[in-house]
Amino acid sequence: MPTNWRAELRQAVTIARATFGGFLQSDVMPQGMQASATIWAAAFLAAPAMLLSSQFLGKYSFLQRYYPERLERAIWSDRGLFILLSSGAIGIVCVVMWDTLFPGRRDVFVLGSLPIRPRVQALGRLGSLLALFVVFAAALNVLPGVTYAMISALTVTGAIRGLPAHLVASIAADAFVFFGLTMVQGVLLVGAGRRASERLAPILQMGTVLIVLLTLLFIGPLREATAVALERGNASDPILRWFPLAWFVAIYETIGGTSRPIMAALAARGAVWAVTPLLVTAALYVFAFRRLCARAIETPAGSARFFLSRAVSATIRTLLVRHPTEQAICAFTLRVLARSRRHRMLMAIYVGGALALIITAILPAFLRHDTGLFARPTVASLSPPLILSAALAVGFRALLAIPVDLPARWIFRSCSLTPLRVAAGVHKAGLLVVLVPVALSAWLSAAMFWDVSIAWRHAIFCAALSLFLLELLLLKADGVPFARQYIPGASRFHLLWPFYLSCFLAYTYSAAEAERLMLLEGDITTPVAIIVMLAGALACMRWWRLWHTPELSFEVEIPDETFKGFNLSEGLAAHAVATHQVNGRSNIHV
Repeated sequence: MPTNWRAELRQAVTIARATFGGFLQSDVMPQGMQASATIWAAAFLAAPAMLLSSQFLGKYSFLQRYYPERLERAIWSDRGLFILLSSGAIGIVCVVMWDTLFPGRRDVFVLGSLPIRPRVQALGRLGSLLALFVVFAAALNVLPGVTYAMISALTVTGAIRGLPAHLVASIAADAFVFFGLTMVQGVLLVGAGRRASERLAPILQMGTVLIVLLTLLFIGPLREATAVALERGNASDPILRWFPLAWFVAIYETIGGTSRPIMAALAARGAVWAVTPLLVTAALYVFAFRRLCARAIETPAGSARFFLSRAVSATIRTLLVRHPTEQAICAFTLRVLARSRRHRMLMAIYVGGALALIITAILPAFLRHDTGLFARPTVASLSPPLILSAALAVGFRALLAIPVDLPARWIFRSCSLTPLRVAAGVHKAGLLVVLVPVALSAWLSAAMFWDVSIAWRHAIFCAALSLFLLELLLLKADGVPFARQYIPGASRFHLLWPFYLSCFLAYTYSAAEAERLMLLEGDITTPVAIIVMLAGALACMRWWRLWHTPELSFEVEIPDETFKGFNLSEGLAAHAVATHQVNGRSNIHV
């Protein structure tokens, strides 16, 4: 019996190690680039908290000396800031890894044929999930906790208790978010079935991204409201009863040492809400693992196409996409975006980010009861379609580079496809994904609050800008979509983010201000004509380049130095080892 127990434990550890490695690897990018992408992602998520610690240097000693009545509230607000940043980052991580948190079809097929008990498989999968959480929680909280504990400590006791208080409170908030999402996903898989879960997954992912981004965008008022509620100490305050940030700040205060009696009750509530999602997730793995595996391998029943969808499809084929090759590429692109879980998840992230920015622009006016927001065209009321346009266009271009099933691309190799026809099909799919929703949302929003003439001008202006952005993003796009390996970091966002941010602000809010002025003057024809001419020039440049492209390429050029930031590139390390071995052989030969 002990031998069997030890064997099962070794099997569970092996499964956990393999599953954890699968979390950090992807079959959509070449081998050797996963490590660099993971390092950049971890650095990007942990950087804000590290920078904040240096900003608080000397803040609390200054407040203690000159404004002691503000010290406690400032400490609560800053501790809440660290908790929100950590929990928001791990929420994004959970959304990105949504499809890998529970057993997939490949996992079931591989492990199901082996003589391994389901409880061992469940234990291994659960262990890998816990390891994933621990790794990201440590990466997000350990270094900021150490630096902030040293900076914020006003006494020796505070310095000793500050680090465990920071770690426990932040990890509890991370567990509430991470395992809360896994709990929702697991309950949905077990209770609703695969088809319903796949339909609701993009909505849940978009909602999660929306909540996380809104929390980060309104992080200042949320921190201040929580600190004020904690200072009042009224247990019936809605913020203390329903807002989780107050609970985890109370955990921080309880471990760090506090004389306020309300903190203990709030800390107990936070501990319960941090542990409960973890226990429910563990219970799903232990008691419903067979059902989770069955949900992973079952094929959802196909839905019949309605008359409206058939009519719209026939209209598109008649008016927009007429060539058979273009119809095939366009249909393939649209179906991948609609059916691939990975691509739906990423598009949900883009749309969720756009909705968060739209709400950020509109919500303050509603809170101030500003009745003039929609009485006349303003930047806040004109910019939402442009924000949606930027999200859809950038998301569409980014998703084209992410493959869906690389082993199945042989079918494109066997067809006589030309670069011009493939690019035309992709371009027309982009028009359907970007221009149609943007123009429709612009017309409806303007017609709802203003007259129809403004609605038509607003829709035409937004459609023209969307066309220009789409042509610009597709300028260097070539090859069959979703059929080449993905190379992360091609946009160099980690280096060029100020430039991208400036372009986004100019495309959305600056363009909305220009449109507002043009609507007041009544002349919008000339700017729209100029924008369309620029879009046409970009299209001509792309067609000229594709005309001189002899054939389609299904391979991607891998950069020689994939990760230069910390000299941790696997390619550079392998080159160094190979050089060392060659030099070693030459020395031995001599």
